[in-house]
Amino acid sequence: MKIPLSLQEKLQELQGDKDQAIADALFQTDIAIDFEIGAVVLTRLNVADNMIDRVALSRTPPAVGAVRASTKQFESIRIPADAKENALARCIGGGKSEIVTDWYELFTPALSAQEARDNQAGAGVMCSVVNSYAGKESSGALIFSLLCGAEEVGSEHLAVFNEFANLVGEIS
Repeated sequence: MKIPLSLQEKLQELQGDKDQAIADALFQTDIAIDFEIGAVVLTRLNVADNMIDRVALSRTPPAVGAVRASTKQFESIRIPADAKENALARCIGGGKSEIVTDWYELFTPALSAQEARDNQAGAGVMCSVVNSYAGKESSGALIFSLLCGAEEVGSEHLAVFNEFANLVGEIS
């Protein structure tokens, strides 16, 4: 499975709230259903203070569940880019995708282990795949949160998520 050409063209022509459109884009395709994607998060590296900011969250029921369960507002959850224990920081720093089964790895040190796991339970997410992107104006990572277990994530998932991250890099 590949990112449909129509979606690629649509993303490249984005005007207005590009960040939100990126977070919602895969839910306009069969990819979201086929890969059991529950939510997508777009993060961006803030070079001014070396923090990773969460900038957009897909508008899906699992995403709403995570937000409702959270003790912090979505935008206020910031991660130091040098936090080696955080999968986002590792991915952005090293450029390799990661599969995470415990959201503590996505939220540390901003949230406690229990707070992160409560968010994950609120979303009903079994695992997440983190892919970095790099653009001319910005870089960061995408979090693809899945309703299936990590053992069901195959090379096709990883290839499509990587392709989507590369596309985001092209328009960022």
